[in-house]
Amino acid sequence: MIKSQVDGQFEYVDRNGLLFRIDLDRRRQILTRLLELKKSEVGTPELLTRVKGFDDRQHSNFISLCIGIEQLTNSDKLWANAKTVAETNPEVFEPKYVATTFKPSSCVPTYQQCQICTQACGIHILTKLLKPIHRMDLVTAIRWLSNCVLLHEKYNDDARTVASNVGSIQQRLSIDHIGYYRWQGLKADKIFSFWVRTMFDLGYWDVDLSDYDIPVDIHIARFPFRTRMIESLQKMELHIKHHRDIVCHFWKAGIGVPLDYDAIVWTISRNVCPRCNHSCELYDVCGRNFAINLTYKTYGKIKLPKFEDVREEEVKQWRMKRKM
Repeated sequence: MIKSQVDGQFEYVDRNGLLFRIDLDRRRQILTRLLELKKSEVGTPELLTRVKGFDDRQHSNFISLCIGIEQLTNSDKLWANAKTVAETNPEVFEPKYVATTFKPSSCVPTYQQCQICTQACGIHILTKLLKPIHRMDLVTAIRWLSNCVLLHEKYNDDARTVASNVGSIQQRLSIDHIGYYRWQGLKADKIFSFWVRTMFDLGYWDVDLSDYDIPVDIHIARFPFRTRMIESLQKMELHIKHHRDIVCHFWKAGIGVPLDYDAIVWTISRNVCPRCNHSCELYDVCGRNFAINLTYKTYGKIKLPKFEDVREEEVKQWRMKRKM
């Protein structure tokens, strides 16, 4: 459970006895700079440029099917390869064609079964057609077929209608199914948020982006600690699993919509922070805390800190204010 209280330029956040301090001034400066950098990006991202001859429905299907296999490969190569295939075999991006032509009649394909199966069926033909898009062609084909079956039989061959139903999109995706066919590659937080953001930017989905938290991975979680926008007031090993709610609270209470920061923060945290130097656009406002230890480790227990170890007076003063 999170409790927070603002005191001057700091917000103190208490999470089950563990105390964190958010520097509000630094957060405002850095988040403002990030939004400026995002607006100044030049050019149109590869995925937003439409395949020649595709209408809105076809483009929305193209986007959705490719995002379903996006985390399997290099993003830039994926979109370039997919556009090449779309120009030569546009029918592969039609859910009805894929679902009715390549769906096996005797089984629901899985990676393990297809590797040992000797029968000639549609999934092997689809694998060959999609091979130019991705080297993991069998995994790609299975995901592609499954998502096409859902789009064809539940959403009238139009990915724009996925967001038209009432309720949480992500929650609905987790229970959507046609027989044993379910959504593949689109339900995880990071990819799902990418899908929502892209479909919104293209005008295909009318959703309120403020309803969505930023998807927390190691780079999104590490960034506010590295820049000293958040500091822990006790000695401890920060664990992404146990401190996800602190990170979500930080981004949600900031400027604008949390999803606005996803791509640019991920890029800076992953590619710029490890080589920190004066060329970074945030260098003059960053706190540069590289002693932070944020981990994905799921084994063992987190040893709760003793308050007298670090910043004893600050912690005690804050506790006293809470009681007054």
